Amino acid sequence: MAQIDTPQPQWRVNIKNPEWYYFGLELKLINNKGVLLNLNDDDDFINSIKLDLISWKKLILNSLISMNGILGESLKFDILEIENFKSIIRINNFDKSLFIQSLQSFNFNLSDIISDSFNSDSDSNTSTVGSIIIGSKSQYLTGVATYL
Repeated sequence: MAQIDTPQPQWRVNIKNPEWYYFGLELKLINNKGVLLNLNDDDDFINSIKLDLISWKKLILNSLISMNGILGESLKFDILEIENFKSIIRINNFDKSLFIQSLQSFNFNLSDIISDSFNSDSDSNTSTVGSIIIGSKSQYLTGVATYL
């Protein structure tokens, strides 16, 4: 009986200790009446909020600094993608537990994060509080790539 040669792969990549850890983050906002805002609504207030790279960076840095001081401020992270209220970031694999702890215990006032591009005399933006939730996390980018 003739033996059929099957092609063997010439190389294989196994990443045993990846350097980065990836997170899909999302903001949750609560208005002055204690109601969780649906960020997918076609509301004038929701549509007036535009979070850019600087806003996300400031928000994450504030959470790291408020919970861990200089140690939290020294954590390096990259914001890979932003879609207003959602973002994908990466952080060093060794810092992920400190990062998760900082995000989960941090609440913020929306007026501290966003610019005064919309009505500053409106009472709704000064009393809106928020938090960051981790919607997705993975050792690999493919695990969070569809989060947005």
